[in-house]
Amino acid sequence: MINIGLESFKRTTNIAFLQTGFRPFFLMATGYAVLAMIIWMGVYTFHWDWPIHQSGQMSWMLWHGHEMVYGYVLAVIAGFLLTAVRNWTKLQTADGNLLLGLVIFWFIGRIPPLNAPLAYFQAFGDIMFGMLLFLVLAVPILHRKMSRQWPVLVILFMLLMMNVVYYLGTFGIAIMSPRDAVFASLYLVLNLIFIFARRLVPNFINSALKLPNPVRNKGVLDKVLIPLFLVYSVNEIWFFNQEFAIGVASILLIINVIRLITWYDKGIWTRHLIWSLYVSYVFLTMAFLMKIAEYFLHYSTFLTLHMFTVGGIGMITLSMMSRVSFGHTGRNVLQELEATKWLFYGIILTVIFRVLLPVFAPSMVVHFVGTAMVLWMVTFVLFWFRFFKILIRKRSDGMYG
Repeated sequence: MINIGLESFKRTTNIAFLQTGFRPFFLMATGYAVLAMIIWMGVYTFHWDWPIHQSGQMSWMLWHGHEMVYGYVLAVIAGFLLTAVRNWTKLQTADGNLLLGLVIFWFIGRIPPLNAPLAYFQAFGDIMFGMLLFLVLAVPILHRKMSRQWPVLVILFMLLMMNVVYYLGTFGIAIMSPRDAVFASLYLVLNLIFIFARRLVPNFINSALKLPNPVRNKGVLDKVLIPLFLVYSVNEIWFFNQEFAIGVASILLIINVIRLITWYDKGIWTRHLIWSLYVSYVFLTMAFLMKIAEYFLHYSTFLTLHMFTVGGIGMITLSMMSRVSFGHTGRNVLQELEATKWLFYGIILTVIFRVLLPVFAPSMVVHFVGTAMVLWMVTFVLFWFRFFKILIRKRSDGMYG
């Protein structure tokens, strides 16, 4: 399908910005990707001495990890799923006042925890956002009895629970580790991305290139990949067995290399919205290679982690936001603007500075990380300005959504 048209839904608002979930959440996610990085850069690079609520185990490093997952990534997931579930079920998810309520709770959840009242207010908004998001997505999926999408609901519910664990731990209310909650949340997101990538990457390659022999998934690999990655995730969160991690990562590396070979066609390089998806999966695959090399080269595990996050998650979220923003506003997704390629080049450069260069010059890590932060912010500023008008204006075909 070249341009994505939706069936008519009951019009509850004339404000285009609140007609479909991807509009506010993509803009908020990309704006917050910049704002949160400014704060983290100030703390990490320039040693800003900002206060932070200290009743439990809160720290700025934990805040950074939590906000990248629940501030940036979950906003992208919300925008994508609010739109996708509407397409799958042909039932409205959230628009108008309900969508505005989600937006308000998300904003409250982004308040920096500089003192106790702000920290508790932030927690209230963040948990309410997660609960409401789960409900507005669960109702249409369960109503249509779409069992294929139940894993999505399970992961969203577990993300909500991990967020509760995070706040209980940071406030010292319960003996729970906010660090474990943040890492568990990250690996839940990665599991969701592997689930969706299986469907999205080959489908988009086939629809864009019109291949005489469409690329396909290998069923055996699909059955092994997700359960094995779950095992890998549990070990990385709680057990830290390096030898076991290397063994599992080696198998996952082989599986994903085979998947990349199976999906490959030289025509992907002619479409920015296709090669960016493919490269995001390359980064996810490289993370397993880095996990193996980490054992022998003794570099920081955070480099492997950032290959998953900056490379894999950063690239795939930018690519999908670009595609959805074009396609779901009545535009032809195959006539993408040349400007979009600079977004993806920005992420590639960020990965080089944040992940690859520190492997070879660890003494320069602070300078490399600082450069990567600037590149990250520039990339998302470019997205925001490129797509702002598209996301606040009505569909070009006059339809609702």
